[in-house]
Amino acid sequence: MTAAIGWTARKYSTVHALLLELTRQSGGTSVYSRFEALTVETEILLFPEVVHRPHPGELVDPILSFTAGVVRDVADVRAFTVGIGGDVSVSGVPEILQLTHGSHPVSFHAFVRVRPPARGGRMWNMTMGQPTAGRGGMIHSPR
Repeated sequence: MTAAIGWTARKYSTVHALLLELTRQSGGTSVYSRFEALTVETEILLFPEVVHRPHPGELVDPILSFTAGVVRDVADVRAFTVGIGGDVSVSGVPEILQLTHGSHPVSFHAFVRVRPPARGGRMWNMTMGQPTAGRGGMIHSPR
């Protein structure tokens, strides 16, 4: 699980973001979700081809987005794990952006994931799952 918050204070506006992510793995299947609540300088989204110059009265509006997906490991090739998956995202946008982005934008994608082998073993419950060979059971970070 990951939670993050951030903000940027500018001369005429302040934008912020909240992110919550959660992944649950069972065997070779991972289910994940992501929630985002942020504010954006709306003029940049409405007029992306125009160089934005900050000014008093900046349009700052909220956007919400939720993503849910799944990935299934299907093969191990030379210690690389190959998985296939997909997800769908739904968003809520302010009225001013509905003309350009739709009233309830939805997107989806399918993908192939190639995960490299873990260096030093994988972590489970904040401890190493297996000791690294040749180190007497001790795990050392690369320098």
